[in-house]
Amino acid sequence: MEKHWFGVPVDIEGICIQNGCISSTEALVHLTCNEGDTVLIPSPLYYSFAGDWWVRCKARIGIVVTTEATGYEPTIAALEAAYKKAIKNGSKVKMLALNQPNNPTGRMLSTQCLIECCTWASKKNLHITCDEIYASSLFEGK
Repeated sequence: MEKHWFGVPVDIEGICIQNGCISSTEALVHLTCNEGDTVLIPSPLYYSFAGDWWVRCKARIGIVVTTEATGYEPTIAALEAAYKKAIKNGSKVKMLALNQPNNPTGRMLSTQCLIECCTWASKKNLHITCDEIYASSLFEGK
C-alpha cells in the first residue's frame, strides 16, 4: 500500500491489522464514540455500517442525504443538516465516515468534495474515517 498509493515509508508502530474493513471501521467507532454518539455518513450507504455500528457500538447513524443531482456527493448544506439533526436529538456527533468507491453506487468523491468534507469536519472537530477497501478496483470510463 505504501508503494502503491503514498510512495513514502510507513512506520510499523502506526500499523494496526484488522480482519476486514467492517471490523476496522467498527473498532474506530468503538474508539471514538460513546453510546448514543453519532457517526455521520452520506447516503446511499453500505447497510452493514448502520447495523454493526448501532448493534455493536450503540452509535447512532446520522444520514447525510445526497442526491443524483449532486452525483451522490455530500454538500455542506447536507452535512450541516445531518449535524444539526443529531444535536437536536441530543447526540454528540463524533465522526464523519466516507466510503469510496461508494458501495452501492460506485462513485468516487471529487477532490473538491473531499476537501470540503474534511474542512467542514475539521471545523466541527470531528474524526474522519474513509473506507477505501475497493480503492484499487477502479476502472477508466463512465
